[in-house]
Amino acid sequence: MSGVLDALSHYLPQLTTLLGVFVSGLLLSQVVSNVPMVALYIPLMRELGVSPSNYVVWIGLAASSTIAGNLTLIGAASNVIISEASEKRGGEGFGFVEFMKYGVPITIMNAIVYYVWLSYAHI
Repeated sequence: MSGVLDALSHYLPQLTTLLGVFVSGLLLSQVVSNVPMVALYIPLMRELGVSPSNYVVWIGLAASSTIAGNLTLIGAASNVIISEASEKRGGEGFGFVEFMKYGVPITIMNAIVYYVWLSYAHI
């Protein structure tokens, strides 16, 4: 397990609940891009005893890490690649704050919809 992830896990909500995994997935994806974060997070969830049959929590990890790429420019490596490609082709690109002006409201709306749906889903 990553030392950074282990250190951060002490400050995050309970990592075995839907809310804990959802919040952690959103936040940790801003520190470690979303795809590597999931790769590091899966062993941690297993170590904490999250059962493979607890579909809601696992889908919560997938949903939160996916929409985490919308939150900030560094939330997903693809965001940085697209911004740099835009600049190389003569576009203005976009900065961290400009990205967040659009990313934060979109991520909040997505998070609410996903979380409410998963909370009531009978998967």
